[in-house]
Amino acid sequence: MKKTSLLFILAAILSFSVFAGCSSNNKTTNTNISLTEEERTTTVEELGLTYTIPKEWTINTMKYTNLMTDSDIFGEVKFVYGTDENLKIISDPNFTGNIEYYTSPIARIVLVKTGEEGSDFEELKSEYNKIEVVGENCGYTYYVMYDYTGGPGKGDDNIDEYEKRVNASTKLISSIKFNEFDAEQSQQTAINRENMITFVSKTLEGEDIGSTIFDEYDLTMVNFWGTYSDINEAAVLTQLDKEIKNMEGVNFLQVIIDTPSEEAEELALKIKTENGGEYTSVIPDQRLASWIVNNLEGVPTTIFVDNDAIVVGEPIQGAKTLEEYLSLLNTQLAEIQAQKATETTENTEQPTDITNILQ
Repeated sequence: MKKTSLLFILAAILSFSVFAGCSSNNKTTNTNISLTEEERTTTVEELGLTYTIPKEWTINTMKYTNLMTDSDIFGEVKFVYGTDENLKIISDPNFTGNIEYYTSPIARIVLVKTGEEGSDFEELKSEYNKIEVVGENCGYTYYVMYDYTGGPGKGDDNIDEYEKRVNASTKLISSIKFNEFDAEQSQQTAINRENMITFVSKTLEGEDIGSTIFDEYDLTMVNFWGTYSDINEAAVLTQLDKEIKNMEGVNFLQVIIDTPSEEAEELALKIKTENGGEYTSVIPDQRLASWIVNNLEGVPTTIFVDNDAIVVGEPIQGAKTLEEYLSLLNTQLAEIQAQKATETTENTEQPTDITNILQ
């Protein structure tokens, strides 16, 4: 299956107190979590789906809702089991490992366009002993797959707890209901979320900064650079920032990708100061660092971000002159403004011609 096509739009631990009373022997806690049926019911509008998780899944269970952007599988909801210790590991905000190594699949709800089941779907089917067709909705067939062929994974020494959750998959199947949804709109939502940049961090000068700064401008130009690079654009970026400060609705940011690091921060600040730079330099947090790893091929790279924190246009690879940067910026700004004008026109209600009515 094309793992790179997955977009996590939701990842949540099902129980609010899943980590309560962790046992010292790393076995699953038997804490009794009492959630009402309403509290265990979830609607996923992007998938036209409503389901209720079984009571057996209210502790030590995690779920992921994914939309695929490059697969014959449209989307899925995946449920996994993990011990107290392993769920603590993967819930750490700084965790960067493989979640599948620390959890065991329980079941998954899978959507495929009816009649278009392909190689990704067939490969996924081979990983489960039991596959049931739940029904069809808006041109898509819904499957539930459970009883994973690989069985429990790392640290799942309490086999009874794992099997109890697998056996409860039939309760999930009986709870599933369908809702109307727009597949094209869901796909666009997935693409937008995949291209969204979010972070809460600090600047090189130690000031708080977050991705909410994108809300304040129609367009933000973001330059990614690392102190290890042989390319130094500080002088050009200083002039670019001055030009942008005179433009309405536009902002400029730089991200230093090899920070946080005391050495890198000192060097980046030194270079910036020597060139008279007054632009904002961001130290990436874990979320922004993950985006960088998944999306950048090298530095310097410059991108454009709209006021919804979504990357727009094509990335600018390598160093450019001031004139080249300004030309690319103006082109992208014109596209943004033209799009806004079109949306405004489409959303404007046309006045009624009362002359024809009176006649």
